[in-house]
Amino acid sequence: MVIGVAYLLVMPGESAARGAAAESGRRGFRSVRLEAGPGFPRLSALAAYPVPEGRPPEVLDAHLAAERGRVAALAREYGGTLAAWAHGPAAVPDEGADRLLHVAPEALMALPDPLPEAEARPRRRWKGDPFGAAAPAEVRAVVEVARRLYGTPEAAPAGLAHLLDPGLAEEDPYPDTRSFWEELTVCVQHLPALGGGGIRAVAFHAEVAASPAVSPGGRTVALRELLAAAADLHAGTVPAAPAGPVPGGFDRVGYAAELRAAVVTRVPGLVRTWDAQPLPARYALAALATFVPPATAEVVLPRLGELPVRPGGPGSAELRLIGALLRGESPDPPGPGSPAGPVGPAGSPGADAARLSVAAAVAGELTSGLGV
Repeated sequence: MVIGVAYLLVMPGESAARGAAAESGRRGFRSVRLEAGPGFPRLSALAAYPVPEGRPPEVLDAHLAAERGRVAALAREYGGTLAAWAHGPAAVPDEGADRLLHVAPEALMALPDPLPEAEARPRRRWKGDPFGAAAPAEVRAVVEVARRLYGTPEAAPAGLAHLLDPGLAEEDPYPDTRSFWEELTVCVQHLPALGGGGIRAVAFHAEVAASPAVSPGGRTVALRELLAAAADLHAGTVPAAPAGPVPGGFDRVGYAAELRAAVVTRVPGLVRTWDAQPLPARYALAALATFVPPATAEVVLPRLGELPVRPGGPGSAELRLIGALLRGESPDPPGPGSPAGPVGPAGSPGADAARLSVAAAVAGELTSGLGV
């Protein structure tokens, strides 16, 4: 048995697309086709993965999840992004197909030995179900936000374009709300930098986070994604991403700064929704508030005691950091067993390092607690 996986890569130009196509061929892809159409060039790439004899297809799940990161890294090496992927038939286009850049009909991707095993799902620490089962109504509410902001699939960032599929809200393809947010989270992790995809998605997440029509879990996911954007946490999804300019003119550092600025402009308004948010969402808001203390400290500082963090327990070091940053202090990020302490002005490098430390820790806690 062979599993085919189709990857869609968005590239900054045809030269970069051809370079990525050649590298895909060297890595064992069956075919790579350059799609015609407006906007940036798109590569439709197919890889075939053999299922070990006598094993179920699910044995490849963990490996295929890691493969997405590797393909995303390949795209970033050439200034592009991995925009989508899907299981598909392990076939190749006809060799006469338009703009077929690579074809090897029998190629199979090499598998590691032993195959990686799926990690155990993190234990949910949220009492009750934060998502509920009202998938159709919640999906319609989120789709309405996307329609209002972007209008058409072509105008939306690639990772959100599927929300504007005319049938999505009517067909009810999700068994529950959690499934919807799980899929959307994966798409968001690969939002394209080209064309400002991640930056243009900030408004979407901000509106979703403030919407009373969205479940507590969904609003918390949206706030976590804003936190990840402010700290550029999803760059870790593509570990080969270079730090500076790459072919095609993409500047990783400049993009991260612009992305953070887009989030920061939304934070004061989101902080004003504090009373309407569930406790885990308030934890995300407190971490976001550290990126712009002059506009948030007055609201957030007196409310930190509401957060579900026990003195000396998980999250207590991060809570001390949040308080110090909101007071205008610059603490050292806490190491194992080392409490935070003010060492300089809030604009110092120590303050920025502390914000990133808080962002990573809080985002991780929310991911574990939500199970998404």
